[in-house]
Amino acid sequence: MVETDWTNGNGGLLIDKVEFTDTGCWEFTGGHSIKGYRSLYVSGLHNVWAHRLAYEEWVGPILDGLQVDHLCANRCCVNPHHLEAVTRQENMRRNRERARLINTHCIEGHEYTEENTYIKPNGVRHCRICRRTEKRKWREGLSFTWYGSAEFRKLKGVKIPDTKLKF
Repeated sequence: MVETDWTNGNGGLLIDKVEFTDTGCWEFTGGHSIKGYRSLYVSGLHNVWAHRLAYEEWVGPILDGLQVDHLCANRCCVNPHHLEAVTRQENMRRNRERARLINTHCIEGHEYTEENTYIKPNGVRHCRICRRTEKRKWREGLSFTWYGSAEFRKLKGVKIPDTKLKF
């Protein structure tokens, strides 16, 4: 078996800021985006995503049209064994599948069961109980887009930004 020198090239920039976890993930501790992806500054490249740099340094080039997917679903992981270059379509399909495993209930707390779940052709799930409620309210003229309404967001405790112009 060939030993890999993880510190060669830009790999040293990554390894210096990695925490190794019990799950096998190599969590990069540098800067991060709102969505949890990690980035770092590389001379000549500017800011780059850590997982993309890890893949290019330790696996190979990312071919045009491909994205790097985290097989472990940990966005700060840079372990090359947890990264795979896939199409955008495949990456989105995997993310939907992971979301199904994580999200077991709708926003109203109804469990996603076979009887209670409607799956649209694009793979998005909807709670049948909530859909019936929304349709009833719409027919009664009480709501057009209940889930996007200010009333719903207030009920759920979502902060509503002030849209009034201030002079």
